[in-house]
Amino acid sequence: MRLLAIIWVALTVGVNVFALTGLLYEFWGVSTNWQAPFSTMGKFYAVLSDQIFSAAQGLLNDRFNFELPKWSVHALVAYAASASAVAASGLGIASREGFVDGVKSSGLSIAWPIGIVFLVWKAVRLQIVSKFARDHSSILAGYLIAVGVCYFGATYVNNNHLAKTETEISLPAPEVTDETQMAEG
Repeated sequence: MRLLAIIWVALTVGVNVFALTGLLYEFWGVSTNWQAPFSTMGKFYAVLSDQIFSAAQGLLNDRFNFELPKWSVHALVAYAASASAVAASGLGIASREGFVDGVKSSGLSIAWPIGIVFLVWKAVRLQIVSKFARDHSSILAGYLIAVGVCYFGATYVNNNHLAKTETEISLPAPEVTDETQMAEG
C-alpha cells in the first residue's frame, strides 16, 4: 500500500508541474518550450486538459449558458491532483499509532478534499488544531514544496541540459484576429 501511495504522489507531482505551467501561461504569458522527454508528457497533459475543458465547457454552456475561463481547467487539475496526493499520503505514507487510529485517519483522508473548508472553519472556531489537521497541513505544505522544486528543476534541466529538438511543445499563443490587429495598430 505504501509503495502505491508513493507512486501516486510522484505521478500527481508531475501532473501538477504541467498544470502550473498552464496557469503561468494563462495568467502571465510564461511559456516553456519543453524538450523531450518533457515534451511527450506535456503533450499528454495538454490533450487531457483540453478534453476536460471541452467537456466541462460544453456541459456548462448547454445547461447554464456559462463560459469557463481557460485557466480554470489547470486550476481544477491542480486541485484534484493535490487533493488526491494528500489523501494518498494520509492513507499510505503517514505513520499511525494504532489500527483504530489508522482506520479513522484513512477514512478522513479520503474525505479531505471535500471537507477542507469545514476543517479550517472548525479549527478557527474552536481555536484548536487536531492531529489530523496538523498532519495533513504538513503533508500539503511538503507536497506544494515538492511541486515547486520539481517545476523549477524540470525547467532548469529543460533549458540548460536538453538538446533543442524540432518537436518542442509550448502552449499555443493567443489568437490574433482582425479586431486585435486593429486595436494594436
